[in-house]
Amino acid sequence: MTVRRYADMTDANGTAATRATPRHRAVTGVLTALLVAVPLTACANGGTAGAGGSTPAATGTSAPSPGASGGAAAGRVDEATLKESPLTLPAWTNTAAEFCPGGEYRFTDGRAPNKQAMTVDIEDVAYVDIDADGTEETVAMLVCYIGQAGEYQVVAFDRTGSDRIDTVGTVVMAKLMDEPDGSVVNMDGVRADGNAVAVRVGDRYVCCGGDPDLINWQWRSYAFDNGAFTQVSGDREFPPGR
Repeated sequence: MTVRRYADMTDANGTAATRATPRHRAVTGVLTALLVAVPLTACANGGTAGAGGSTPAATGTSAPSPGASGGAAAGRVDEATLKESPLTLPAWTNTAAEFCPGGEYRFTDGRAPNKQAMTVDIEDVAYVDIDADGTEETVAMLVCYIGQAGEYQVVAFDRTGSDRIDTVGTVVMAKLMDEPDGSVVNMDGVRADGNAVAVRVGDRYVCCGGDPDLINWQWRSYAFDNGAFTQVSGDREFPPGR
């Protein structure tokens, strides 16, 4: 699993001067404040991927196979190539809809500008044979930054015979909000669970010295069937708020 990175944004074009790896993801106290394009602070994701709840067996691999050249194998795109490629992303449909509409984003070092002088970052990558054809596809956890916070989605990609990276679709999407309502709000990792995609999801953010133990983390798995992903294992509800 890659290390999640957060950045200090330094100019109007969303160019990052530095990157940090703090401990708890930032979110402002009021959702409207999140929509102000202010520089990202050194707040971070609460929790460590793999902690809390049962961890699905990792049956895929998280690094290119030995001898792979530029991720040229059908289906699979190695992480380094993915982070330097133009990718067509599904639209974020919740808070980030205005910031990250669907379309092509050109990534450099795992980062692409979004529509509000902020960025979209690739934060984790896994390889999963989602269609059970013997060839692994590539799954990425992405975040659309909004002010000091971000909204997540996990997207599956495939490589065609022409070496083009095609978008399969969204595995699961988060919903950024102030007060938990049972929705997936946070994400902290992605991996293979057989032919399903396992995602570590949380029910809230903590901000700026808040208690990361308030986040309820769960591993939930999603399988590809009839052109879409649906949840096939893991909890379907978060425990009551605390």
